[in-house]
Amino acid sequence: MLRILNSILAVVICILSVFLYQLKYESRQLDKRAKDVTQKISEERDTIAVLRAEWSLLIRPERVEKLAQQHLGLKTLNAKQVVTEDFLKQHFSQNTQLKDDDIEDEISLGVHQIIKP
Repeated sequence: MLRILNSILAVVICILSVFLYQLKYESRQLDKRAKDVTQKISEERDTIAVLRAEWSLLIRPERVEKLAQQHLGLKTLNAKQVVTEDFLKQHFSQNTQLKDDDIEDEISLGVHQIIKP
């Protein structure tokens, strides 16, 4: 009877040791995976920091102004070019026979025709 009990306990210990080994192996894999993810997160944060620095250099107002002058040919706005929405509605209603809904559309599309530098 004692031999059978010892044999059963030996088998149980062998099964538990195999289970424990697998558990240890899985935990090491998960730990390695967690370290990899942490490293990737750190690298991405560094990349984001570099991109933010580049972005802040790219959107400097003096740089944007210089590029706008070079490529867009924009000129400074005169006080005579500034008009109100009421002026535009009045101008469109006097010059054309449009409905109020059409006037709103024409205002958004035709401001450049009224305001000439």
